[in-house]
Amino acid sequence: MATNRYLPEDRYDALIEALLQVRPTIMQPDLKSAFVEVLGEVGGIWPAFCRDEAENPHLRRRNFV
Repeated sequence: MATNRYLPEDRYDALIEALLQVRPTIMQPDLKSAFVEVLGEVGGIWPAFCRDEAENPHLRRRNFV
């Protein structure tokens, strides 16, 4: 079961707005990676492996997808 995360209203609103703006581009044609980036940069929500890499920089960098 997922743990609930509660964001301040301004961050929540910014996250929703940013997610609604995600469109494929020439620089980032992959929508999944774009959503991962928005969730992380705007919402502060990252995949667990990012924490592992932040704590252990010697780990090999993985793709989001």
